[in-house]
Formats: sequence, C-alpha cells, structure tokens
Amino acid sequence: MSKATTRSAATDQEIAKLFDALGDSTRLKVMCLLLEKKELCVSEVTEEIGISMSGTSQQLKLLESYGLITRSRSGQRVCYFPNESNPHAKLLFDCIYTLRKG
Repeated sequence: MSKATTRSAATDQEIAKLFDALGDSTRLKVMCLLLEKKELCVSEVTEEIGISMSGTSQQLKLLESYGLITRSRSGQRVCYFPNESNPHAKLLFDCIYTLRKG
C-alpha cells in the first residue's frame, strides 16, 4: 500500500468522524450554539438546549473527542468553545455558517 493511499484513507476516516459527530441533531444543536456564543459552560448549554446536565456533558465530551470543541476549567466550572485550531473543523464550521444563513 502506498503512502498516498494510507494518507487518503486516514483523511477519509477523519472526515467521516466529523460528519458522524454532527449527524446527531442534539450534537448539531450544541455545536451551532457554541459557534454562535463562542464559549459556554456546561450549565449554560444545558439551559439553552433543554436536556439533562449528564446528557449535555456526554454530548460535549463526544464533540471534544472528535476535535470539534475544546474546554477550559476554572475551579468547578468547565466551559467549551469551538476548536478553531483544527483545520478540518474550521472548514466544517464555515459550512455550518453558510448553510444556516440560507
């Protein structure tokens, strides 16, 4: 197997993971909310989305594992924000902005 084929397969896998991450409507809502507000703590996301705190935490952890968001901690407060340093995520964010503008 050539290096080009291996690199392409990894890229395809990364792309599939990004779309999988946003294939769930709740995660998409969370991601759109974070893109709009730029940074929110778990309790704020819970309030805005209207799901349980544990459900919110689970969705945020999944988005973080896909590299779409990052977090910062201050004491017991954990806040999340879009991972603008991930080039694949940034392109996806641009697509979301464009699609939501209509």
